[in-house]
Amino acid sequence: MLPRLTYCWLCMVVFSNCARLLGVDDGGVLLGPFLIPPSPQALVVHLPFQCYLIFLLSGTLETGVFASDPARYSWMLFLFWFFVTSLGALLRIQETSSASTLAFAWVWSRLNLLQRIDTLSGLEGRWLPWILFWFEWIPSGLISPSVGVLVGCVYHVSAFVWPRRFGRELLPTPTFFYKLWPRRSARR
Repeated sequence: MLPRLTYCWLCMVVFSNCARLLGVDDGGVLLGPFLIPPSPQALVVHLPFQCYLIFLLSGTLETGVFASDPARYSWMLFLFWFFVTSLGALLRIQETSSASTLAFAWVWSRLNLLQRIDTLSGLEGRWLPWILFWFEWIPSGLISPSVGVLVGCVYHVSAFVWPRRFGRELLPTPTFFYKLWPRRSARR
């Protein structure tokens, strides 16, 4: 079964792109992290691949590292959305879905350095963001993939590296997120 926050993120990607195809207002920069470039190639190749990566990476993070702490995971999603949207608006990038996916890929790969991804020819986790970076760089240019790597790197350092070295997170989860998504007991 697909974890609920991953399901919501995946639905936003699919529905916002379907609405755009039907001519409904695309929401401007607020939906940028969910939108793919509006071309037939992107619809046939990019959208299914991005959905697969969200399913794989977000689902693994939500049921793995963040399994007992959905508030922290939703905070990560919010930060990804906020920083990708802000940087996209600042740099005048409308479709920042590749940046969102690369941010997921960066955090996932840093937490799963040696895990192999069988569906991607046994690629090790440490190389995933760089392979995605190059595949995104070729059609869309350097800016959007760089935003994703930057956002993912900043989140990983603030949430995982900094607390191990200095004892506290740089961007701690707000308490109202714990009211929305309380901690779960560890499953056996």
